[in-house]
Amino acid sequence: MHLCSHVCGIPVVAFNATGIEDIVEHKRSGDLVQSIDKSDFAQVVL
Repeated sequence: MHLCSHVCGIPVVAFNATGIEDIVEHKRSGDLVQSIDKSDFAQVVL
């Protein structure tokens, strides 16, 4: 899903894990949440 959004130019919010940092540039093509914590993820989304 991240790759499809990225290709369409839609900003992505994802955890910085499992290689997603190779696709998404933090603060450029989306936001990468550094810790795998749902409250940190929610804070980036809101």
